[in-house]
Amino acid sequence: MALTSADVVTLARFPLALGVAAAALAGGAGARGVVIGLAVAAALTDLVDGWLARRSGTASARGAALDSWADGALAVALLIALVRLVPASEWRAWIVLWVAIIVAIRAVVAVAARLRGRLAIGHGVLNKAAGIAAFVAVVWALAAGSFQPVVTGVALAIATVAAFAEGRSSLASL
Repeated sequence: MALTSADVVTLARFPLALGVAAAALAGGAGARGVVIGLAVAAALTDLVDGWLARRSGTASARGAALDSWADGALAVALLIALVRLVPASEWRAWIVLWVAIIVAIRAVVAVAARLRGRLAIGHGVLNKAAGIAAFVAVVWALAAGSFQPVVTGVALAIATVAAFAEGRSSLASL
């Protein structure tokens, strides 16, 4: 099966994610701006790819799997950026613990999805809301150089609800 235009948009997220990580690791005076610019460009590919696939009638399981992998690549790149560009003194134990719990839940969901023969994490409304909220919280933290407790807390709360909902759904269907 040939690549669709939506697949090409999704695949563009991988080099953008690599750029996010590379710019963060390189550091320097303009690193935050470059990281945020590349992250926004990558996020736009995430908004456009699904819309394009649905509009062109080319939505597929392969496209959903590519999207999940591209989302994961961007998430790892943004984590690298946070660790590199937000000072350690700004990291709070509650943030680290909460993120670790969500990551653990998502890992169980990913394994459950794979056991069901799916290569992608669900793309439901809650997961999309969690992704948007997390992106806003991360970009805000990168821009400010510190975590904003309310923004971060709201993003983590939405991500927790989404993770539990997807986990319940995935485990119930095993």
